[in-house]
Amino acid sequence: MFDPGSILGSTFFASREPVRNPLALKLVHVAQALGSKEPSLMGSIGHRLVRGFLLSADAILCNMKEGEIVEVTDYDPVRKTSIVIGMRGPSRFLPLHWLALQTHPDKLVTLYLAVESPPPGVSVFGSKLLHGSFEEAMEVVRSLKASGKGSIFIDGAGLFMVTRDLETLSKDFEALLEAARAEVKKTPTKKKKNKK
Repeated sequence: MFDPGSILGSTFFASREPVRNPLALKLVHVAQALGSKEPSLMGSIGHRLVRGFLLSADAILCNMKEGEIVEVTDYDPVRKTSIVIGMRGPSRFLPLHWLALQTHPDKLVTLYLAVESPPPGVSVFGSKLLHGSFEEAMEVVRSLKASGKGSIFIDGAGLFMVTRDLETLSKDFEALLEAARAEVKKTPTKKKKNKK
């Protein structure tokens, strides 16, 4: 089966059946746990396999279901085509997840979050390219590598992270949340002046 997709690329379904890899369920549990801290949080999560990788559809994390995980068995950035096994199409940020895993051989997990502002201490990438495109992914990953950190904020799109494993992802996510909460507490609130 074929899904013509959009200008971001085309998806070919090798099989329209649920992913049988046990990691799929683990990804769902981690996504739900991350989403439980911020219930409206939307994004996608990926995990490297020996061949290919698992990737979720773009979804509200706390409501993610196993059927939203696909196995990307092949991706061709030149033709902008992907071959997947699963019930739904993968995240529109597939090129970014794929390229981050290609350029970070020591990392297993990727996460994209649709947030409006960068957490404190996270580099900002100002993109004029189409969000989700391979061209943008190349620039984002180049900036991510240059920063030497595991996360980057894409202006107008959201936060992207690449981490060693699922446990590290949870710790890094919690650290970003804590930094954001601390920043909110530090921001002075304006008090109304009493006129006499």
